[in-house]
Amino acid sequence: MGDFYNRGGGALTTTTINATTITGDDLEIDSGTLSIDETNNRVGMGTTAPGTQLQIESNTPYVTLKNDTSENTDGGCEAKLIFEDHANTSLGQIEVSHSGSSDDTKGKMILSTHTGSSLTAAITINEAQKVTAAGDVQVTGDIILDDGGSLKEAGGTAAITFDGSGHV
Repeated sequence: MGDFYNRGGGALTTTTINATTITGDDLEIDSGTLSIDETNNRVGMGTTAPGTQLQIESNTPYVTLKNDTSENTDGGCEAKLIFEDHANTSLGQIEVSHSGSSDDTKGKMILSTHTGSSLTAAITINEAQKVTAAGDVQVTGDIILDDGGSLKEAGGTAAITFDGSGHV
């Protein structure tokens, strides 16, 4: 395993790492709690044989992204997963943030894709579970309206109404 260098210019602090196994350039801590496979450039949590660059293995494989600021604003306190190509272009993004300017417990989710000129919100889901699509919505299967409903124009006037039995 490579050396740790003091790059801060200050006093050198020595840290002891109690590893279960160090083989060549691989590192295993606490029998698979954390495993670094240098040969394949992979990190495993809960596994010593990760099949991808990062693999988390558990009966509860949760990942938490936590913004630790107090941005109680619409869009504040956001966390993102950004998907880039070889040229560092953001092709897609999943963003979750506060919804509204005064309530810091409400959240919204925005799924964005790159249009060829910029990363643009494609689908937004707000705290009321309202889904807004930026473009057309195409459905291969059925659209099911439980207990009736209606198709409305942008102004909110019902163009087609269905009762609870599915009658128009």
